[in-house]
Amino acid sequence: MIAAALTRIHALEVAALVAAAGSVLYYLLQVYRIFTSKKRRYSDIWERSVAAAFVALVASMGVGVYGYVMENEKSVLVAFWLLTGGFLGFLIAAHLYKIVPFLVWFERFAPLIEERDVPTMQQLLPSRWADVQWGTALAGVASIALAVGFEHTVLWQAGAFLMSVSGGVLAAIVIRILWVKL
Repeated sequence: MIAAALTRIHALEVAALVAAAGSVLYYLLQVYRIFTSKKRRYSDIWERSVAAAFVALVASMGVGVYGYVMENEKSVLVAFWLLTGGFLGFLIAAHLYKIVPFLVWFERFAPLIEERDVPTMQQLLPSRWADVQWGTALAGVASIALAVGFEHTVLWQAGAFLMSVSGGVLAAIVIRILWVKL
């Protein structure tokens, strides 16, 4: 894609765009297969965050292709926001919800398994606060995407505020998990 943009060869740009879209679609197909073949059927915060990330990825692809074909710069900016704030943001948060509780549990509670009752990794995570973080992040990503698309300042400020609240809640959750003791 970079070589196509630098050389300004239209056929190379189209080929790079088709290859990128095809690889992302193949990736999403693999993700779909993994999620539909799993044994457990309950939904946790990790799964909802990953689902939001993949919805943002698909939306980013769609809006990005539209922006490229129609030569609409606002659409390209919205696609970039959905890719970075939506896909990457939710993917990072989702993995923090899996990795941090596991590391804390493994460090503090795994050696005590035979001596006393220890909490599960799910019990380390404050699920209500995680739901608040997820909801504010989702509303913030959507607000900023709409604000960029429609050039709406107040909506952008509301989205930025929601993203700040979401980041603060996520930081508080991680700190709380790190301080858990028996």
